Amino acid sequence: MTPAHVDVTAARTFLFVPAHDARKVGGALASDADAVILDLEDAVPIGSKEEARGAAARVLAERGPGGPALTVRVNGMKTEFAEQDLEAMESVRPDAVVVPKSDRDAIRTASTDLALIPLIESAAGIEDTAAIASDARVKRLMLGSLDLAAELGLGLSASGLELAAARWSLVVASGRAGLAAPIDGVYPRHTDVEGLEHEAEIARRAGMRAKACIHPCQVPPVARLFAPDPSAVEWAERILAAWGSAGGDAGAIDVDGEMVDAPQVRRAIELRAAAALGNPARTEG
Repeated sequence: MTPAHVDVTAARTFLFVPAHDARKVGGALASDADAVILDLEDAVPIGSKEEARGAAARVLAERGPGGPALTVRVNGMKTEFAEQDLEAMESVRPDAVVVPKSDRDAIRTASTDLALIPLIESAAGIEDTAAIASDARVKRLMLGSLDLAAELGLGLSASGLELAAARWSLVVASGRAGLAAPIDGVYPRHTDVEGLEHEAEIARRAGMRAKACIHPCQVPPVARLFAPDPSAVEWAERILAAWGSAGGDAGAIDVDGEMVDAPQVRRAIELRAAAALGNPARTEG
């Protein structure tokens, strides 16, 4: 059987890399990231947009079996580059397209049938989160915390309180739409491992189940912190075994005194998929 690429709905580490920088792309692909985001937007100078687009298409066209999910962050839907980006991706079929500055209008005007990961990084995006999540192409939501903070004039602190409402908006919208739990934004200081771990733990407790990274060195600690707890994986296996024995359409069943129906089954499926990635599990609860 041909090995499958990592599913973006199960991935917990998403590594951004400028698509026009072959050395950095090679490093990203060789890392342990579950998903690589080939960036055509912020990390690429205006004069290198065409080069980056072609480079991303070649990486996708030449990918082998297995390995990380390959996604592409296109330029914003209001820019002159967006339509060309989407057209170039149609033939090489990335696992998802990351849409920056996502709001209701941006998702509506993204003329593609490819899977989407909307990047929610504006006040309009937060306000439109539920509508964005309801689009059938959307696989997962991602928080663009730095751009959102800049627009709203937020001074981000170690407590994470400034982003609590934004994270909650994405978590609730994802749950309501039946999506995998959302992806937290990047931590900008890649040499500050302690700060990264602290922010990742806050995001995990807030309901995020993945985090974007800007450097390969951020991938191992993020993978560890977002790995499912072993006891949670055991719970998922019991739930799925009982659900399967009931025929998978029982409506609701009792498992060890717990009432289980479709939402718990969906969560159990997510936990099993996350555990299958094989990254070291967290040692904390």
